[in-house]
Amino acid sequence: MNAYEKTRAKPDSEDTGESLDPLVTEILRDGPDALNAELPDSKSGGQQLAGPFQAAFGALRSNLGKRVLAKARATELLSERTNSQEGGGHALVAPDETSSLTDFEWDARESERGESTFSTIREEFQTLSEKTDEGDTLKEDPSEEQTVGRLSARYRKILAKRRIGRAQGYALRKLLGRGGQGKVFLTKRRGADEFGFVAAIKLFSPEPYPTVARYEAAMRRIARVASLVAQAHHPNLVDVLFFDRRYGIRMMLMELVDGFDLLHLLKTEMHDKLRATAPDYLWDEINKDLVTYGRRQVRMRPGFAVAIVRDCLAGLALLHRRRVVHGDIKPSNIMLDRISGHAKLVDLGSAFDLDDTLRQRFFTLAYAAPEVLERRQWTPQSDLASLGYVLIELLSGERLFTDVKANTPSQQREPLDKAELLRRKVELPEYFPDLVPIDVRESKRLMGLCRGLVDPDPRKRFPNAEGADLDPQCGAYAFLQELVRGDLDRVYEKGIRDWIEALK
Repeated sequence: MNAYEKTRAKPDSEDTGESLDPLVTEILRDGPDALNAELPDSKSGGQQLAGPFQAAFGALRSNLGKRVLAKARATELLSERTNSQEGGGHALVAPDETSSLTDFEWDARESERGESTFSTIREEFQTLSEKTDEGDTLKEDPSEEQTVGRLSARYRKILAKRRIGRAQGYALRKLLGRGGQGKVFLTKRRGADEFGFVAAIKLFSPEPYPTVARYEAAMRRIARVASLVAQAHHPNLVDVLFFDRRYGIRMMLMELVDGFDLLHLLKTEMHDKLRATAPDYLWDEINKDLVTYGRRQVRMRPGFAVAIVRDCLAGLALLHRRRVVHGDIKPSNIMLDRISGHAKLVDLGSAFDLDDTLRQRFFTLAYAAPEVLERRQWTPQSDLASLGYVLIELLSGERLFTDVKANTPSQQREPLDKAELLRRKVELPEYFPDLVPIDVRESKRLMGLCRGLVDPDPRKRFPNAEGADLDPQCGAYAFLQELVRGDLDRVYEKGIRDWIEALK
C-alpha cells in the first residue's frame, strides 16, 4: 500500500492541532516531484494524478478541522488552473477523482510550466490554510484592501499565541530580544527522521509603518539584504536561513548564536556573576587578558577590544563590497560566539542597499554618525563611525552619549537630546583620550585607529572597512602586530569560549 492509499484508507480523526498529514506536507513542499513518487508507473497509473490532491485536501479537513471552505476554494482553484491550460493534453491536475490525465510523460518545457503552475496553487492554498489555522474569515473579495491596523492585529495575535501557523509553522518558544522593528524569539525547525535544529526568528512588526505599502517596501529591502548575507556565509555575520511571510507578517529565520551580545557582557552585574562562579585561575586569566572593571561598566583590554573590532570590520567589508550599509552598529548588535570564539554582527533589519531610496529607516541615535543625525545621509563610513564609538566604550568602560542621574544608587542613564548628542560627537576626538586608560593613550596606533573611525567628517575617516583594518600606520591589524612583537598577544578565541562558558 503506497502513501496515497494509506491516506485514502485512514479514517477521519478529531482535530489534534498536530502538523499536516505527511503526504500533504510532502505535496505542498515538493510539488510535482512528490506526486511522481506517489504514483504508479506513469503509463499505467497516470489517471490517478488528481487522487493525491483530493486525499491531501481530505486530510487537511479531517486532521485540522475548519477546512470545508478551504477545500472548496482549493478545488475551485485547481479547476481554474486546469481549464486555463492550452491544448488540454497536459493538465497538471483534475478537479475531481473521475477526471484523468492523458499524458504524464512531461518534456522539459511542460515540466517547467507545470512546476510554475503548481507553485502558484501551493502558495494560494497555503494562504487559505493559514487563514483557517488562525480562525480568520476567508475574504469573499480578494481585492479587499489590507490595512496596517489589520496587520498589526495579526501581529499581536501571533505574539499572544506564541505560534505562527501549523503546517510548517514556527513555535515562538522564548523571547530573545526586542527593538523598534519587532521581536526575536527562539524557535525550532523539524524535518524528517528526527532532524531538527534551533534557530532565532525575528518577527517584523507593521505597527511603525503608516501604510501597508510602506511596510511591504521595507520588507522587500530587508529580504534583498538577507539574500546577500545568506549566500555569503561569512563567519562574522549572522547566518540568514530563510525569509518568510505568514498572514502578511514577515519574519527572518537566523542562526542562533551561542553566546552573549556586548551590551550584556559589559554590564557590571555580569562581571560580578563571573567573580562568584568562576574558579580563581579563570577569573585571574579573564581579568588579565580580556576584561576588567571600568568606570561605570566593564572595560576590555586593548588587544581584546581591537580583535573584536577587527571581526566586525571583516563583516562590514563584505556588506560594503555589496553596496550594503548595516545602519545600526551598536553593542547589542555584536555578539560573541562561544563555538567559534569570534564576534558576529547581528540584526540586519536596518541594513539597506546604497541605491535604495526608502526614506524611513531604523537606527539608534546614540551610535549614529553625525551626518546621519544632521542630514540623514548614510555611507559605509557611517558604519565605521558607529563601530568607533563602540570601540571607545570597550576601551573606557564608559557609555559615551548618555548622562548619569546624580545621587542614584543604580546610576541610571538618560539619553541626550539630539543637539547635545551631535555636539558631543563632533567634539569626541578632542576629549575621548581623557576617558581611556593610560596604556591606550600611549599607543599612537590605537589612538589613530579610534580617530580614523570617529572623525566627525566622513571624508577624514578610513576610506572603507579594509582600510580601517589594514592601514599600515594605524589599522587594527598593525596594532595587533605590535602586540605580537612585544609578546603581549593572546589567543582570544579560547578566552572568549572560556569566558562565555563560565557565564553560562
